[in-house]
Amino acid sequence: MEVYMSENYNDYKKGYNLAKVIVVAVCVLCSALSIYIIKTGLDEAEEERQSIFVADVNNTLLVALSNDMELNRPNEAKATLKRLHFYLFNLTPTADNINGNIASAESLSDESILQYVEKTKERGWYNKMIAEGISTEFKCDSIQILGSDREEFEFSAKLFGKQSQIYSDRIEFKEIQTSCYLTTTDRTIENPNGFRIQLWKVDKEEIIKVVRRKRAVHNVEINKDTIQ
Repeated sequence: MEVYMSENYNDYKKGYNLAKVIVVAVCVLCSALSIYIIKTGLDEAEEERQSIFVADVNNTLLVALSNDMELNRPNEAKATLKRLHFYLFNLTPTADNINGNIASAESLSDESILQYVEKTKERGWYNKMIAEGISTEFKCDSIQILGSDREEFEFSAKLFGKQSQIYSDRIEFKEIQTSCYLTTTDRTIENPNGFRIQLWKVDKEEIIKVVRRKRAVHNVEINKDTIQ
């Protein structure tokens, strides 16, 4: 009788120990699986954070890696400057286009752009564009991104470009040189590169060539919109 009970006890003990081993093994396996799942999720989240979307002037979405952003900051500064000058100097003779481009340019800069726009309005240039059907096109030739000589700015920059002012009877080609400083700001849809242009000014703006056009006579409806 004692032998039988002893055998049952030993079998029970072996079964109990085996169950403990199985439970421990399952716990370890579950813990390892949980850690793997959490780590995988964190890695995917980090990868998503490293991939951001930016938009070019034509609102085309591009993917950039955040690890490369610091190395790419001078190129992003150039992109911001090109965008600003596109808005300012690439215009069609309609109030909606001119006002829209001015607003977009002002969203990238400090009051220096507003001061330039106000002086241009005072000269009556925008209203003249609308009244005479003058359009303008801009081409950037080169941009120099330099270290800033002032602590509050990240970069200083110079831009060299040409503008075509297209009249009904001629095309005037202008050489334009500008300079400014840039500081870092939040990235937005309107400002995907995260730069704010400050102390912008025109260093040079002069006519370098005039090409006469053959003027066709058409019945043209006068556009009475004006820039206020």
